[in-house]
Amino acid sequence: MTTAIMNFTFAPLTGVFSGFHSFFYSLSKARAASELHRMGYIEEARKLMLK
Repeated sequence: MTTAIMNFTFAPLTGVFSGFHSFFYSLSKARAASELHRMGYIEEARKLMLK
């Protein structure tokens, strides 16, 4: 019974946490690329954003 409740409760939350992770991962990549570009590492910033 406990397993069924846990699966019912936490299964939808997995998608939410995955969405948060992908959003903040792309946000951090954009910020890192911005800083690389600002420091003059334009090719490295381009490679980071296209990876």
